[in-house]
Amino acid sequence: MRRHLDRAEEGSLAARIARTTDPDGAVAPEDQIGHWLFAWDPGAAVTLRALALVATHPDVRGRARREMAAAPAGGPPELPVLRASVLESTRLWPTTPLLLRESTADTSWVGGELAAGTSLLVPTWFLHRDDRRRADADRLDVDQWLDGSAAEDWMLTPFSGGHGACPGRELVLFVASTVLATLLEDHHAVLLPPESFDAEAQLPRGLNPYALRFGLSRAAA
Repeated sequence: MRRHLDRAEEGSLAARIARTTDPDGAVAPEDQIGHWLFAWDPGAAVTLRALALVATHPDVRGRARREMAAAPAGGPPELPVLRASVLESTRLWPTTPLLLRESTADTSWVGGELAAGTSLLVPTWFLHRDDRRRADADRLDVDQWLDGSAAEDWMLTPFSGGHGACPGRELVLFVASTVLATLLEDHHAVLLPPESFDAEAQLPRGLNPYALRFGLSRAAA
């Protein structure tokens, strides 16, 4: 990867990276690209799950179509509803079920003292679906990503958080929402068996992206 970046062939992403200034020398582009490449496999799973949500929730699908129709020409649309649908798919079915962290200070817990430097596993799959604390534990709620309330909820870490936040977040959200907009622009999508759920029922706690099948029909002009 470093050799590709050093070569910086004209017209390539490497050339654009080479023109980016980093006066502090704190950014390692080869490490950033490694994260981007890593993001594509879970990014595909997130996109498929988001399509399943949009296909089975007519209200969200309608809102997404209206924002697509209202998007100004001449540039990539923002697509906030579709981006929120992608974020909801990562909340409902996180691609990273456990986050590894290390405590930075001594902490007093009910069960005793936790020393600084202790390794911790944060169960995102549990925090995102804790039905004792979350009214939306098993249902779709795109509005929390649109009104900012999700950003204030420390339990929601769809792309990790803090110093370990995923650098591919915006890239994945942009690509996933653009793919969804392209599929929905002229087509109706229907979720097919073996997976099946609807807008009125509780969403499953697990959703295998490799088992998802869709029927696509061209929308009437």
